[in-house]
Amino acid sequence: MEQYRAKIEEHADVLEKMGFSPVGARIYIYLLYAPDHQSTFDDLVNYFKVSKSAISNGLKYLETIKLIISKTMHGQRKRYFKMDLEANTGADFAIARLNQMRNMLEDILQSRKEDKDRQELQDLITFYKMMAIEYPILLERWRRTIAFEKKDD
Repeated sequence: MEQYRAKIEEHADVLEKMGFSPVGARIYIYLLYAPDHQSTFDDLVNYFKVSKSAISNGLKYLETIKLIISKTMHGQRKRYFKMDLEANTGADFAIARLNQMRNMLEDILQSRKEDKDRQELQDLITFYKMMAIEYPILLERWRRTIAFEKKDD
């Protein structure tokens, strides 16, 4: 994994700009480079040379936002943290997030009844509604493209 250290830092900076914690961003990118997209807690502590608490908090954050899952291997006590790539491309997951955001914005719009910025919020709500409708269509097109590309290989 040492050969990827510079790339992990580079890509983690992008995720930090998107709101990830510094350690959470690095763990996420590390797992994308790791064999089978997974690693143990101890491997993460040893690689990043930060406190166990920092790694634990980063892992909890990534689990909370459902980007990773943890599991134990048969006959082993170690927990493995693994990318949950399937969950992140699933329509239900994405639509739920879009609807949560839309619901929050609708509540804010309702609270700001006499605000001049109402139209901007309404436009954003409309965007999230459209995304919830279009996402399954887009996802299906993507899956067909992947299947078509695999067939050509």
